[in-house]
Amino acid sequence: MSTKSADITRRRKALHIGLAGALDESQAQIGLRLWDQSFALQKPGAIIEFVAELSSQLSLAPKLRHEMRMGIYQALLKYDAGHEPIPEANGVRPVHTASQMAPLPATAIARVSGTPQYVVFCALLQSLMDGLRIVEAVAKHDLIQSLQKLSGRSGLDFGRHHALTQWAKEDAPLGAFAAESEEVLAQAVHALYIAFCEAVGPVATDQLLARAVRAAEALPEAARFPPRRLL
Repeated sequence: MSTKSADITRRRKALHIGLAGALDESQAQIGLRLWDQSFALQKPGAIIEFVAELSSQLSLAPKLRHEMRMGIYQALLKYDAGHEPIPEANGVRPVHTASQMAPLPATAIARVSGTPQYVVFCALLQSLMDGLRIVEAVAKHDLIQSLQKLSGRSGLDFGRHHALTQWAKEDAPLGAFAAESEEVLAQAVHALYIAFCEAVGPVATDQLLARAVRAAEALPEAARFPPRRLL
């Protein structure tokens, strides 16, 4: 089996586990048929579109639709990105604690100049966003919407919150935070964490955050400013 075929098969199995956590097996099979026909080869990253189309076919209530999407994200992170052995989907529920999830691959950190706390801050945020792309680029839309709704409630003033949102939206520079205190940087990380929870669910977010912390801890600056001080 070629690497590409193996990747397609692995993603399908992970998807099946995610579906089985929210749907009965007959509904999960309808989802797999839809995936095979319209998504597996054409647009394997379009999870939100897949969930919307399947939800429409099955007339799913909003709560179940949300649970299905979160279950798919968790399964993809654990079994597709994390490369953990995949069990049979029948009777398997998605994991519910981050400690049970497999480590994700490490991320490469782009170097920036500044104080140790600013360098670590940028590394955390970059790694979190890179992790989001592992699951699905379209999920970025949900993240940005969540950040926008948090404006005025994140603990950041308008200017700083806007800078954080623009970074997430357009990969804008984070220079607005270069001279900020540890407290402000921690508020920004917390705001991004809340937005991630709303976009991909708390379990997937905790897994992505753990990955981001590992990446930031590898920086020389982490010896002077441990990343966990921003959590």
